[in-house]
Amino acid sequence: MTKKLYFGFFLILFSVCTTSCKKQLSPKETDNFSKQDSVAIVRLDKKDSKNTISSAVDISIYDKTTDPKTASYELLDTSSIKNLKEYSCAEEKTRYISLPNKDDIRLVLVPQDCGDFDYRYYLLTIKNNAVVSDLYVEGTWQEPEDDSSKENTSFKIDKDFKIFVKTEISNSTKSISYKIDEDGKIVEL
Repeated sequence: MTKKLYFGFFLILFSVCTTSCKKQLSPKETDNFSKQDSVAIVRLDKKDSKNTISSAVDISIYDKTTDPKTASYELLDTSSIKNLKEYSCAEEKTRYISLPNKDDIRLVLVPQDCGDFDYRYYLLTIKNNAVVSDLYVEGTWQEPEDDSSKENTSFKIDKDFKIFVKTEISNSTKSISYKIDEDGKIVEL
């Protein structure tokens, strides 16, 4: 009898929590998400001295760090997209990681490891089969034999397609926000 009572109590507690603790997204909010790339982070913060709890949801469509040694790339004929040759490392096929599209604007992450550094990625916007804009968004850079000049850059893209690029240099951090306009251009906010 006691086991049934405990089970009933937990069942009621579970059903109350699942109906009141979830944030439901409308179909419009999930249109631009792929199952792989969507990340939902729920934060609970204590508010005021009464310890009431509120929740905030920060949804990013891309918030990852790419490991160039294990990254899985798709291939695209370099000649199939106007101005893509500039990002192909002189190859006939360009390696890329596909990101969620913003309406008719395609977003891809392209490695630029054919120069002095093996960990550099550019975000490209493609519209009407042409590269419209690019932005250095992830990687490491430093002057030869000068560890104090080392820069680490990372980025994330939120559900509104705002791009947040963070560069850490020694003991300082620089953050810049961008948006993608309707023409596919990446514009600093």
